[in-house]
Amino acid sequence: MHETATVRQDGLERLAAQAIANHRRFAHSYKDRRHLVTYANRTGLDQLVKASPEDLFAQHTLAEAQELIFRLADDVAQNGGVPQVERTEYGDAHLTGGTEASKHLQIIADRLRSYLDLGWQVHDRLLAERLLKSAPAEGSATLSRPTTLA
Repeated sequence: MHETATVRQDGLERLAAQAIANHRRFAHSYKDRRHLVTYANRTGLDQLVKASPEDLFAQHTLAEAQELIFRLADDVAQNGGVPQVERTEYGDAHLTGGTEASKHLQIIADRLRSYLDLGWQVHDRLLAERLLKSAPAEGSATLSRPTTLA
């Protein structure tokens, strides 16, 4: 039992560490391109960049990040559209279409999405662990039914 719990915890720790690293990549790419983001979106993105480690997996933080992805999509569209990934004859990926600004905005959105995908997984696993710890052990709880008056 202890070994299984350790394996689960190690997996969660790796997942959380990767999500934190993805958040850092998002933050760096945003700081370098902040000037391209509409003023209306900057406030939310600035707050997300400054989120404390304790808040990175909080539901309110992840929900705000999800909303910001939708708003960034509008910024990308307003700046020339979504660049498309194409491959060279050698298999190397490169972006075509859009504008320079939309390409940079899409990078911010993609990195935010990478953080968000793992962030929700960590949130869900932490929530599941918390719920399982607070649930009574099987067979230990007695259920009481409401009595009816005859």
